[in-house]
Amino acid sequence: MARHGRVATRASSVRPGAPTGAPANHPNATLIDADFAGADLCKANLNGADLRRANLAGADLSLAYLVGADLRGANLDRANLDGAYLSGAKIGSATFRGASLREAMVGDADPSLERPFDPPTTFQDADLEGAVFRVMDLNGVVFHRANLTNAYLYEAKVVGADLREANLDGAKLKRLSLEQNVTPELTARFTATESLAAASPEPDQLPPSEAD
Repeated sequence: MARHGRVATRASSVRPGAPTGAPANHPNATLIDADFAGADLCKANLNGADLRRANLAGADLSLAYLVGADLRGANLDRANLDGAYLSGAKIGSATFRGASLREAMVGDADPSLERPFDPPTTFQDADLEGAVFRVMDLNGVVFHRANLTNAYLYEAKVVGADLREANLDGAKLKRLSLEQNVTPELTARFTATESLAAASPEPDQLPPSEAD
């Protein structure tokens, strides 16, 4: 039962996102503090949804649309976001510990947010292989022990990011971004992993969600 535009997540006998034969469809919904822990949200349309402080721990969000969603303070620990679209999503202070974001699209953070990752967002122990980080400042973001193999950090500013023990094999930044934004110490780390090969072509534009 919904009230004041908020989708109820505890009173209902059916958890939103539970398997019903079709992807969940909650674009622009107000889901503040919602409990989606372990929910099946594969291919869900959550574009523009307000998911502040939502519990999405262990949820299946693979191939989900979270374009422009507000995930500030949300718990996405151990969630599956493989192939998910998070372009323009607000993820400040969200936690992605141990989550899988293989080939996910992240970036183009809301320019109106002066410090989009304050408090810091954490991707500690997350699998970000092949993930695409577009135009965004990653200062303060935690990638401790994260797998960034073959990740595409297009134009992302990585100075100040916590990359301790991160796997950067094959990770790519544009050379211009390296020259302008990366400290000598960090440049040396990328060079050591042979990740300064010519950047791959820009990824395709975000396709529209079939659920729109």
